[in-house]
Amino acid sequence: MISTFVLILTFFFSFVSTFLIIRWLIPILERREIVGLDMNKDPPLKIPEMGGIGVILGFFIGIYIQILFQVQYELGFQLSNFLLVSIITVVGIGLIGILDDLLSLRQSVKAILPFLFAMPLGHFVSEIIVFPYFGEVNFGVFILFVVPFGITCASNSTNMLEGFNGLGTGLCIIISSALVILSIINDNTISLFLLIPLLGSLSAFLFFNYYPARIFPGDTLTLFMGS
Repeated sequence: MISTFVLILTFFFSFVSTFLIIRWLIPILERREIVGLDMNKDPPLKIPEMGGIGVILGFFIGIYIQILFQVQYELGFQLSNFLLVSIITVVGIGLIGILDDLLSLRQSVKAILPFLFAMPLGHFVSEIIVFPYFGEVNFGVFILFVVPFGITCASNSTNMLEGFNGLGTGLCIIISSALVILSIINDNTISLFLLIPLLGSLSAFLFFNYYPARIFPGDTLTLFMGS
């Protein structure tokens, strides 16, 4: 069980750290000419890209705060193997996004690498998945491929959604908020360990990304958000 106080603190630190990092990052990206063309402005302007780095850093500061307080005050929370592998998965896919922003990876590479990073996660997921209207489906050993396939589709489809100022970030804030509510309703508070720092970081980033955007997320953030 994760303390409500720790979750509020996590959101705060993720939000503030991301906000400060993005403010520091914008002029650096401009000087290094890591920019993208904003077609939502007339005339189109060059806007700093790879803002997802700030979100990822803010996300992990939130993770660190949770671990620090849970251990310090012995609140009974344990970092399970499932969460550790989940963190490794999102780190790996975020790294793919960074490489894509810098090196423009092929589409096939962006499909294969997330699949490989997500494969270990299939080992920790139940073989039985409940689908609306269809009920329970037991995938057996095929769950090892179903999970990475789903994560690969989610990360790449989120990457494809980005186009307008604040669109991808705003959608993921709505999705993350809905998942937080569902987690609370279903008493699955362990999910909040990842969702709360993500929500805090994205909320801060939206301040700089909504129209007129001062920074773009880049594939660094879109792939990370989807995963």
